[in-house]
Amino acid sequence: MYKQNVRKYCMKRTIQEHLEKYGKSYLLLFIFIVIGVIIGIFGLNNSSQSSKEQIISYLNNKVVGIEKGNISYLILLKNSIWKKIQFFIFLVFLCLSILGKYGAISLVIFKGFTIGYSVASSIMTFGVGKGILMSLSLTLLTEIMLIPTIFYTIITSLQMFNDCSYQNYESKRQLILKYIVKLLCII
Repeated sequence: MYKQNVRKYCMKRTIQEHLEKYGKSYLLLFIFIVIGVIIGIFGLNNSSQSSKEQIISYLNNKVVGIEKGNISYLILLKNSIWKKIQFFIFLVFLCLSILGKYGAISLVIFKGFTIGYSVASSIMTFGVGKGILMSLSLTLLTEIMLIPTIFYTIITSLQMFNDCSYQNYESKRQLILKYIVKLLCII
């Protein structure tokens, strides 16, 4: 019992220290994702009528496919997991490159754009009530769980880039191994 309390306290303290150190970065990333959501909503509202009709047709066909059971959920799950892994690998390499923070911000805004566009498309197609339910069940729940992971990956990768810039060769190897372990824990 004592060890569990000590672990719980250590974990809580570690999270608090991390948030104190990087709280402003998390807030900025959150602001950028909200900007992306707003851009996504405006993007859909300002799209042509034919684009809106294509979206409505696509979503209606997707719902019919789900209702008839024409979708293989196992294949869908495998594809989804593989795409998320590819996204995180791309995100880490992007943050470790010269583009670093600007590329990460662009990616966060794009992620916000896709969320805003998806939610607005569902609401436009199915109406407010059913559209919000569709968005919650298909898009928002997975994205809400993914966003903190994206933020943590960005901050950890940028931290690694900054730390490696100021370390000697031998220290860099240890530092890179430390961050690789951190990033693998995310996946």
